[in-house]
Amino acid sequence: MASVTFQNLFMMFDKMAGMSGTLMDAKDELFETYGKHVVRIPTNRPLKRVDRKDRYFKNGHDQFWTAVDDVIRLHETGQPVLVVLNSVTDTDLFSRLLIEKNIPHNVLNASNAFWEAQIIAGAGQMNAVTVATTMAGRGTDIKLGDGVKELGGLAVIGIGRMNNSRSERQARGRAGRQGDPGFSQYYVSLEDDIVGAEDDDKLQRYIDGKKRIGKRKIKRIVNQCQKLSVESEEMNRKKSLQYDQVLQRQRDLIYATRKKLLDGASVGQEKIVEIAKGNISDFVNHFDCIQSNNKHGRRRGRKKDNDKNTNTEQYTSMLNRYILDNISYKLDTGLSRSDMQSAATVSDYLMLRVYQGLSRQRERIGDEEAYEQFVREATLKAVDDGWVELIDYLEQLKYAVAGRASAQRNVMFEYQNEAFESFLDTEKAVKCNIIRNILLSDVKIGKDGRLHVIYP
Repeated sequence: MASVTFQNLFMMFDKMAGMSGTLMDAKDELFETYGKHVVRIPTNRPLKRVDRKDRYFKNGHDQFWTAVDDVIRLHETGQPVLVVLNSVTDTDLFSRLLIEKNIPHNVLNASNAFWEAQIIAGAGQMNAVTVATTMAGRGTDIKLGDGVKELGGLAVIGIGRMNNSRSERQARGRAGRQGDPGFSQYYVSLEDDIVGAEDDDKLQRYIDGKKRIGKRKIKRIVNQCQKLSVESEEMNRKKSLQYDQVLQRQRDLIYATRKKLLDGASVGQEKIVEIAKGNISDFVNHFDCIQSNNKHGRRRGRKKDNDKNTNTEQYTSMLNRYILDNISYKLDTGLSRSDMQSAATVSDYLMLRVYQGLSRQRERIGDEEAYEQFVREATLKAVDDGWVELIDYLEQLKYAVAGRASAQRNVMFEYQNEAFESFLDTEKAVKCNIIRNILLSDVKIGKDGRLHVIYP
């Protein structure tokens, strides 16, 4: 039942700080979201890593096999190689290509994360070849083995343009740690996932070799796709935060109520009666409105006199349904036809049934302290159930209002309005369920002295 964005979760803390080797790329967003500046700290030792220029290919076949050939060449010199790919599927594919060439290697991805520490420990040794996803082993120093520095240190080969430059810099940063030598290089093609060339016939012709394309154009296309990906991710984070800001006030109110109940706050008889009166007032107003409409219809000649009996049966059915759903499983209206015409009489009668139900539950439980505990738990359950339904509804509402953008409507404004209306509806539903839980629950005290409650 708990739902919060990372941004709002972090902002709940009095103090906030963080460290990353790639934060400078996100400094504007961090200041806009959290009001925090990013400070660059110099490296402990001068950086010796060489970041070579990216290599560009028309298709994945050339991209992968060129990378395999370069890995073989480096492996023959004894220099350790770390190959970084975007997905588990790609790591498995590259591993099969290395197996075809009889190159011993380790694979580090979600399928064998258990061996992560052991694989990382050996990734910097002479002749080591490690194939890993972008997430695997991130933030871990790969220590170089004896004689590796003389060979040039760790070589990082990245295959495929990643969703953002931060991820690429993190991969490059696996080499050249703490002043060690090393180099990094990326192999990029039009078939990288970020390009989505399968949805573009023109790009597919380049990939298939039906149309010529230069490396500069490939670079421009791929980099533009990455730029769009970064902008899309940033926009999604902003939208997620905006949606959650709407929910924040509602969440604060609900959590404050829950905390009071969990801390043992008493839900007094006066409060229960007040809630019940409000519920009954809403029902009676609706009840009275139907009566007024029917009377208005008869005055205009739309109803016949013999429809009065039908109307009375309709009112009786509505009243009985309300009693069964909210007050008691026993029906005994005791109201005449004339009583049905008076909203005040109906309201007084329903409140009488509420008082009777409260007295019955109090007598059934016997102990006053146990009764207060029951009322508190019944209230808490109503609040929790209402909150869970509201969160689920608002999650679906995000997708519902998103489609309205095509109709030139302000999506966030629509979401705010409907979220507010749904919160008001939830408040009413919670109040109804509080009374239902108190009056309609089957309450027993077990031999262990504990309350056993079956809620309606």
